[in-house]
Amino acid sequence: MLPSEISNVAIDTQAQMSLITVIILVGTSIKSMELVRFNPEMGQLVKLVVAVLFDVKDLFLFMCFWIFMFSLLYYTMGYQIANDRLVDQETLWDYVITSWKVATKGSAHKSVISFWDADQDYEFMQHIIMMMQIINEIYIKIIMLSFLIALVNKSF
Repeated sequence: MLPSEISNVAIDTQAQMSLITVIILVGTSIKSMELVRFNPEMGQLVKLVVAVLFDVKDLFLFMCFWIFMFSLLYYTMGYQIANDRLVDQETLWDYVITSWKVATKGSAHKSVISFWDADQDYEFMQHIIMMMQIINEIYIKIIMLSFLIALVNKSF
């Protein structure tokens, strides 16, 4: 086996083990919520959690749609992801993860890296990409989370 094949096998095994661990943890948390439901005081909390999750599902899908749309905008605008991966070519999934990070944590980059850097005539494109990051942060953090708070208040 080549060293690259060995590392790919190790990464595949690690991914499978991580997936199994996530499935076990989610199953454990669901089972514990089911057991807590029979306690009279805690049963109300379980009902509240289920009601909130049911009410928020449409908003969550809408938010994921917008994060995907922002990732497509990053992709088409020439935004380059500063990643630590060994692969030089970014995939659409990398842009979705970057859009999620920008929407939830904020942009960690002080400057925009894009393929427009090579030509000074297109410096305005960097500003457009930076404005797109700001709009992504404002839209998801402030507007969508305000809707989330309103839906949770309605669930009470």
